[in-house]
Amino acid sequence: MEKDKIYIATFSEGAEEAAERYGFGLELDHLCISENLNEENREKITEEMTKAAAGRRIIVHGPFTELIPCAIDERARELAMKRHMESVEICRKLGVRKLILHSGWIPSMYFPSWQVERSVEYWKELVVKAGKDFTICVENVFEPEPDTLIEIIDRVGDPRLKICLDVGHANAVKTTGIVEEWIEKMGERIGHFHLHNNDSGSDSHGELTDGALDMEKILRLAEKCCPDATYTIESRTCEKSAAWMAARAKQNI
Repeated sequence: MEKDKIYIATFSEGAEEAAERYGFGLELDHLCISENLNEENREKITEEMTKAAAGRRIIVHGPFTELIPCAIDERARELAMKRHMESVEICRKLGVRKLILHSGWIPSMYFPSWQVERSVEYWKELVVKAGKDFTICVENVFEPEPDTLIEIIDRVGDPRLKICLDVGHANAVKTTGIVEEWIEKMGERIGHFHLHNNDSGSDSHGELTDGALDMEKILRLAEKCCPDATYTIESRTCEKSAAWMAARAKQNI
């Protein structure tokens, strides 16, 4: 694994220092809270992101609070589109070409068929609006299995739309299979990974080596099944995880 494929989420304690120390990029989390994109906040948040991005490799995590791309209500989808396109515009100002967005799946609210139909419509429109040379990675949050996201990506059928496989989320909420099976099924549809560990019962965003996931096995499988994917460390504290990833990059695992 090449070092330049690895990022650290800025919500992680000590992210900027660890990224500098190990030569990793940063995944900017400034836009996760949707109201940061309000007109009165946007200039300040863009300045903060520009400062954090200076001299570093950067990707961006987009907004997700109260945004539902698969919503039945067209006005809910309009809100999501507005916020997502505002994020695309900021990315372009920063020279960033990869944006991570949540799928919006809400358990017990939507039938899977609803989520697929509405999501296909939504993501088709968004990738066209985002333009050429721009990749959007749809992240699993509450999905209990990989098949729904796979169907959405395949039906959109655009290379600019990929999956962001959050292995910690998959491990916390899965009802079928194990995370390694998700990777094998999703294959090269995966454009990015969020890496953190947990005990399979809660989304604790623990250090990579602290939990039920065999992260070394996951990384080896990821390099085999989706060799072009990138990775973000999303543990709440990152020094231990960053040192562990740096050692794997040095060994070219």
